[in-house]
Order: sequence, then structure tokens, then C-alpha cells
Amino acid sequence: MGNFMQVAATRFKARCLQLMARVEKTGRTVIITRHGRPAAKPVPMMAKATTAFGWGRGRAKISGDLIAPTGATWTADAG
Repeated sequence: MGNFMQVAATRFKARCLQLMARVEKTGRTVIITRHGRPAAKPVPMMAKATTAFGWGRGRAKISGDLIAPTGATWTADAG
């Protein structure tokens, strides 16, 4: 079984609020079926998208001097 739950439309109708709460809590998608065939799919809401600005803040560690020459020869410098 994947990360979803399959429910007949009549059961979904009877337990709509309970199933919606379960989707919200667990993050599992519910597939509602009619006569055994998929008819609808309530899915968990995604968190609000954040901007790319500042996404890496606090994730990098500076070790040593970043602007001092390394002594390595670049391919562009080789003649």
C-alpha cells in the first residue's frame, strides 16, 4: 500500500470531517471511489512556499580565510 488511503464515497460522506482531520494529521492522501473506481482525491495542503532568498542562512560553516590565495594554479592561468 502506498502513501494513500482508499475510501468508498458513501463512507467518505459519513465520515468526511474525521477523514479530513486524518489527512491533515498524517499527510496521507485519501482516494474516494465510486463503484470501485477512483473519483476524487483530497490531499494535504502544502506549507506556504518560501522565497529562495536566505534559504541557506545558517547552513554553511566558514573555516579559514576565504579571500587569501590558495596557491593552486587554475587551468586558465596555465600557459
